[in-house]
Amino acid sequence: MKLSRALFLVVLCVSGHVLSAVSDSVLFQNETLYSDEAIESSNGVYTLVMKGNGNVELLENGSSIIFQSATQGNYGASLIMQSDGNLVAYDVHGNAIFNTGTAGNSGAFARLDDDGRLVIIDSSGQNELWASAVQGCDTDQGHRVGQSITPHFQQWLEENGYGEYNLARSDLLGDSFGGKMSDSDCTIEQPVIFVHGNGDKCNSGLIGGWGDSVEYFLSRGYRSSELFCTTYGDGALSVATNYHSKEYVMRIRKMIEAVKAYTGAEKVDVIGHSMGVTMARKAIKGGWANDMLAGGEYYVGDPIGSVVDTFIGIAGGNKGLASCYLTGPITPGCGSTNGFYPGYYFWWRLRGVSDFLVDLNSSSRYEGDYRYSMWSVVDEVVGGACLVWGKNTCRVPGQTGEKVFSTYPYGHLGLKSETGYYQYRMVHDHATN
Repeated sequence: MKLSRALFLVVLCVSGHVLSAVSDSVLFQNETLYSDEAIESSNGVYTLVMKGNGNVELLENGSSIIFQSATQGNYGASLIMQSDGNLVAYDVHGNAIFNTGTAGNSGAFARLDDDGRLVIIDSSGQNELWASAVQGCDTDQGHRVGQSITPHFQQWLEENGYGEYNLARSDLLGDSFGGKMSDSDCTIEQPVIFVHGNGDKCNSGLIGGWGDSVEYFLSRGYRSSELFCTTYGDGALSVATNYHSKEYVMRIRKMIEAVKAYTGAEKVDVIGHSMGVTMARKAIKGGWANDMLAGGEYYVGDPIGSVVDTFIGIAGGNKGLASCYLTGPITPGCGSTNGFYPGYYFWWRLRGVSDFLVDLNSSSRYEGDYRYSMWSVVDEVVGGACLVWGKNTCRVPGQTGEKVFSTYPYGHLGLKSETGYYQYRMVHDHATN
């Protein structure tokens, strides 16, 4: 409990929860807010809450979030104003999950001002070391997701050097989605980026897009400013010839970078289905890749797993596809360079595995802080009960957890369209049940 001088406890009701709080707007050094404890501004309009789910939230009038740490899912976390001047949130294991970056300023303190800003003040009481941004957020906007990126996001992309990547996919009648509706809109929930499979699109196509998942997330309070997708391919026009190309990998990479920068979120979540799993893994892993049809070797960029909170791989072919046993590496999709070729055994050694897959699996646990897979033994596309040369190809190496299905409708497409609840649980609560 936060204690300072002769303060008395008051009771606040915030979003339906009763919180213990202190009639003060300041956290001095070594003072701590535990689960559902809060401080409030002197005018009583703003409240800083250490939520029980691990999220630090600055609320206006007890309900509208104007600043947050986006660390939900860390149940039992606490917020402490350290003696070194850094305001830090720690999970129950002692890991820092949020901080203001103000260490080295002994005697500094945190204050919630009447203008809605949380500020860190130096020991003199005169100088601001850090301040939260005041977000005017009209949460009445964006309760539906459109069939293309919003004009607000599109303008931002053009103004910030992303125009060449065509993330809006104007050539496919704008098959993409996500973005704020206006300058008064904002991002509250941690942004989720969806990456579709081979031959699919964000919204439509022969395989149906992400519509069912989006509808579930909307039902749980997410909005357009927090749900994003770009179609990386041509949408079922050349399924057999699609592969992990430079164009596709870089489009996903730039989408992840753009969403994080555009929303200002500390981290994002990434959900991939089928080929989108391996595509997104490479976009996050970064490093070098090779696409002979696009000029040869290219550099994806530095690893960006540190900005991904949760990565979900649904029905992925991380070790290749059983169907490529029979065809051999004769099509781009089953290719031994950038396809799903699982290799062959010769003299008791596995040889010829796709270079792309070898690179992906040369290390693990790089896709994000939490890594989950969803797969099914009745997946008719991956086949073989998800086994390739006796090993599970659907699991993400080094995964945190998984959700496994054994009956229909959880085939290859059902794993995407029928699992919105589990997708939400994984990204929002870091749980699989």
